[in-house]
Amino acid sequence: MKRLLTMIGLVGLLGSGVVSAQIETQPIDFDQLITADFDDSAPMRFTFEAQAGDVIVADARNVDIFGSFVPQLAFYNEADEAVGLAQRPISNYAPDALAVAQIESDGTYSVIVTASDTGESTGTFSLKVTRAAVLSSDALQGALSLESGDAYFAVADADGVVEPVFAVTGGENAVALAVYDLSETWEPIGTVSGPSSGGSVRFEADSNILYVIAVSANVSDYAADSATPVDVTFAISLR
Repeated sequence: MKRLLTMIGLVGLLGSGVVSAQIETQPIDFDQLITADFDDSAPMRFTFEAQAGDVIVADARNVDIFGSFVPQLAFYNEADEAVGLAQRPISNYAPDALAVAQIESDGTYSVIVTASDTGESTGTFSLKVTRAAVLSSDALQGALSLESGDAYFAVADADGVVEPVFAVTGGENAVALAVYDLSETWEPIGTVSGPSSGGSVRFEADSNILYVIAVSANVSDYAADSATPVDVTFAISLR
């Protein structure tokens, strides 16, 4: 994909759309699942280093099963300009908020967490930032657990019919796979859920569109105190 995705759905998130330099920040490592409290006093910023061509996915969830706090996400570059695409998915097993950006230049980037207007303004959330591996015909190995959350992969610069295929290689949980079309209207264009052995989603790809593949276990809550065990390993490739 040759162009940077344009931010939609979160215009005006922070008033002018430019993040104040006064927001307290903290670093976050790729694939580090953290938990934090949001008190609505100010947005929270988490910074990370990324390189040109990286596909970055941020995943946030409300971890208080008795609360209605819904996090909202947005990516910003070093100039505090909004980049990428963000939306709240609808799937029962999807995170409460998901943001994706394809990076154009090396540098320090931020993911900003705020409260959406659909729930309480305070609450506890989990956050993970992932550098999504680009799928090819060579199989990639992945794992799902309470500590890691969902796994994300990307399909870029693909034309014609493609088919992400996954096979469960260990564990007892069934696995779900969803394909997101990151064009101007973030749409789930295909899902497969339930088979404990694996599955695939077949779709027509456009080289001007970035596609993100989300792989998750069939549980609705990745909170640290969840009673539902998650332990899955899998292989995924593009056919």
